[in-house]
Amino acid sequence: MSSTIPEYWDVPTADAPREARPIGWCLLLPAVLLMQANSGAIIADTFPPHERGTAFGYISLGWTSGAMLGIVLGGIITTFIGWEYIFFINLPIGIVATLLGIRYLRDEARTNATLDLMGMILLGIGLSLISFGAV
Repeated sequence: MSSTIPEYWDVPTADAPREARPIGWCLLLPAVLLMQANSGAIIADTFPPHERGTAFGYISLGWTSGAMLGIVLGGIITTFIGWEYIFFINLPIGIVATLLGIRYLRDEARTNATLDLMGMILLGIGLSLISFGAV
């Protein structure tokens, strides 16, 4: 039990935040995965074939340097300012990324595509079976 939870609280009340945390991760994880998956699609749609290698190099540089700097900046911020302020680091980054996306990303040509329902069903069944087998 956490040291910040008073001893007079009953266990179900004390564990409620701990039990609610996975729900938050389930809501957040698809956004993170879609951001990584869509970056390649955006590059493929935006850049001509002879410039895609450079663009993929820059995007992988961004992911890698972001992962490395996140650990270091997170440690510096939590050590010298406080742990609450690590959540504010994403605000200016998100604002800049949104403004750059609005300025430079254009949807010029639409491709008509259909949903692969059978593939979605098979993927869901397969991932469920893998998850069931892992447990």
